[in-house]
Amino acid sequence: MLLLHSLNANGLRTCGKMTAILEGIKGDILCLQETRWDKNSVEAATNIWNGNIFHNNGTSKSSGVATLIKNNNINDSKLVHKDDNGRLLII
Repeated sequence: MLLLHSLNANGLRTCGKMTAILEGIKGDILCLQETRWDKNSVEAATNIWNGNIFHNNGTSKSSGVATLIKNNNINDSKLVHKDDNGRLLII
């Protein structure tokens, strides 16, 4: 059985908030909306999360999405498609 969480992050760029959410999730898959991530944010999340991170940071008019998958149950996930607007990920 897999446990899936979905969260409107309303910005997940500060270290404290990111750490609290990513370390606090007990599930296998975390779907995030409105991440407002940039390159540095993705790098910070990679250091915290034990698994794959798929992200679409978007543009100035969109806030970005991310799907984080822990390594313990799913080993062969891959990115199939992401749109140019930061609103869609197909994994």
